[in-house]
Amino acid sequence: MRVPVSWLNEFLHRELSVREIDELLGEAGVAVTGADSAGLLSPLVVAGRVEPGPAGRPGTVRVAVPTGELVRLPDGVGEAPPPGSVVAVALPGARLFATADRSGPEPIRGRLLRVGPAGHPGQPVGRICTSAELGLGPHPHVHLLAPGSRPGTPVRALLPEARVEEVLTLRVPDTLAHCGGLWGLAGEINLRLDGPGTATTATAGAADPGGTRPPGPPDAPVLEVRAPEVCAAALLLPHPPAAGPAPDWERAALAGLTADDGLDRVLLIAAFEYGVRLSAHRLPAGGRVRVRLDDPAGARAPGDAPDRADHAHLPLTVTPRPTPPSPSVPPPSVPPLPPGAERLLVLATAEAGNAPDGERCRRAVARVGALLDPGTPSGGRAVSVAFGPTAGRRTLTLDPAALRSLSEGPAEGPAYGRLLALIGADCDWTDGGLRVRVPPSRPDLRDPEDLVAELVRLHGLGRIPATLPDGEVRPEPDHRHRALTALRRTLAGCRFHELLTPVVGTGPAPADGPAREDPWCAPVLGLAGSGPGRTRFVRRSLVPGLAAAARAQSPATAPHALYELGMVLDPLGPDGARERTSLALLHTPADPPGAPGTGPLREAGYWQVLDAVKALLRPLAAGPLRTELLDDPAFRPGTAALLLVAGQPVGRLGVLPAGAPAERSAVAELDVDRLLSLPRVPRTVTTPARFPEVQRDVCLLLPPGPAAGPVLAALADSGPLVRRVDVLDVYDVPGEHRAVTVRLVLGSRWHTLERREAGAAVELAVAAAVVAGARGTRS
Repeated sequence: MRVPVSWLNEFLHRELSVREIDELLGEAGVAVTGADSAGLLSPLVVAGRVEPGPAGRPGTVRVAVPTGELVRLPDGVGEAPPPGSVVAVALPGARLFATADRSGPEPIRGRLLRVGPAGHPGQPVGRICTSAELGLGPHPHVHLLAPGSRPGTPVRALLPEARVEEVLTLRVPDTLAHCGGLWGLAGEINLRLDGPGTATTATAGAADPGGTRPPGPPDAPVLEVRAPEVCAAALLLPHPPAAGPAPDWERAALAGLTADDGLDRVLLIAAFEYGVRLSAHRLPAGGRVRVRLDDPAGARAPGDAPDRADHAHLPLTVTPRPTPPSPSVPPPSVPPLPPGAERLLVLATAEAGNAPDGERCRRAVARVGALLDPGTPSGGRAVSVAFGPTAGRRTLTLDPAALRSLSEGPAEGPAYGRLLALIGADCDWTDGGLRVRVPPSRPDLRDPEDLVAELVRLHGLGRIPATLPDGEVRPEPDHRHRALTALRRTLAGCRFHELLTPVVGTGPAPADGPAREDPWCAPVLGLAGSGPGRTRFVRRSLVPGLAAAARAQSPATAPHALYELGMVLDPLGPDGARERTSLALLHTPADPPGAPGTGPLREAGYWQVLDAVKALLRPLAAGPLRTELLDDPAFRPGTAALLLVAGQPVGRLGVLPAGAPAERSAVAELDVDRLLSLPRVPRTVTTPARFPEVQRDVCLLLPPGPAAGPVLAALADSGPLVRRVDVLDVYDVPGEHRAVTVRLVLGSRWHTLERREAGAAVELAVAAAVVAGARGTRS
């Protein structure tokens, strides 16, 4: 269901935005699946400056948006706007309002056309818009913008005061049949705007079990409904007008309504506004009209319940009969018609859930009368409303405990009755609780739980405060827990296997000499000795335990990549220590020493460990990794490196020396606490270009000194085709110049660049660099 926003706002108590309508309809159970921002509101309708020179194809012109693109002229426009003019350009993917005289290839849906992409090089990639296509009036002329408008700026930002129609796409559930029209949708929204206490039934009256209502004016048709749970309204127009173009048809076309005849358009508009089925019947003049809707026992649609009618196949009998004169009956309110004249009977039917459905039918036929005969006041039209017999209803009982589950819900008593009356249900209080009789129009309300959910929907979910459920509530994982989980998942993706080693280690006693000077096992917190000449201590690093475990495994079956995440102790001075979280990675060599094609770092798995460390920084958003050479006796000389993130040391990397428990193994140890304390760097994502990029390398000669910054900025701003500037190499000639090699990445969002376009963009970039201080280029 497509709904123009301005049309829906006419039925609301106050004008609402798209976001407000979305929230309120969501509470009512109606899903807003899309919002079409067409014409002026489309973000792909931008300002473009017409460029001089021939376009190359008839009916096209070249426009800067800001890149120079070939676009198509609007239908019916013979000459292109003069060069330098600023126009509205619809780029591929934009939606425009379709005009009656269009002949382009763009597809149309709901009176909206979508601008498609260019299929082959050299084809137009967009089109210039007219005022009618932007939604700014009926004029089919090119809409000119202010001369100083910047190319590429969305037109919506240039015309903030303009009002353009927006169209919502809704998904209405079958159980909310009254929401099939604007009147029902507005009723659900107004209910949540005004509060449930203001909900009142319509003035159409209660359902009549006998099937008829008093006919009102003497010239009103006699309406009889025998179909159960059906309401109907009939309007008799004594002078059938020659219906011309219905008002608001442009807006109706946006809603997807299609009709050629004027009467059909009027019926569609009224049916769309009130969500009923409308039909029109031409009758001969003279006599009282009797309308009977029979029981559709033999005309049910497949799958319908026995007590539900298919309104499209109701047996209808219309009998115009002469009315005998009677002194007790006043004369008709309209003058008699000449012989051979016709009258028009308008009939509306709907499923009767409650009395407001009868009001819905009455309003629908009155709307048809107002559109066809605007000169007659609404009170002068003869309208009859009737209801079919009431079918059997299911009875549900809500116990007091279920009602108490509605925390801060409607109070007991009349509030429940007013809410349930909105769906056609009636209720009364008994010793067992609230007894509710559900109408057949709501087959989804099958048990008390469904009824409680419906009461919450009617009352408004936003009015019920959030409360914690009974019992223990598990808190959500904090940032630290999620970060540690992400580290484990990343290492598993890098094919590292987790291992757990003892927290307490053993080593030689201090009296035994130099062995205790091992940098990995220097004691921090000593414990009671485990034997003569041995001491026990809490580990200060995870590497010794990980290396010992790797050496103890079978080389044929053991994994080559291991890691451990655990707690260690750091010394704070002679009398204290600090506990922190550490992460150690170890990669054992898979090839024997001196294998062909391997070096000291490659055979140790040095680069695998470094790649795993870089991968760990991505889920933490901690920034790029830098390394610095480190002189550390714990590693083989020339392999130690200090790991830096955001200028702070976070760990070290290297290859274990000969004599270590896992010699020739690459290890890395990271301070996880410091990593988690670093500020998070916003992650940037570059959308892949739809059309291929072009790369051109240029070597610029700069004067000696730090003058590259302004030149690089000038290159980046030299033209709209320059997407990125990368520095490839810098070579200084002392006292003469600095040679900087840059790579210009060129591309257009809407077409594939040709060689001449890329060459012109490079020339513009070099000229901008010379203006910024470069001496020229070197071939």
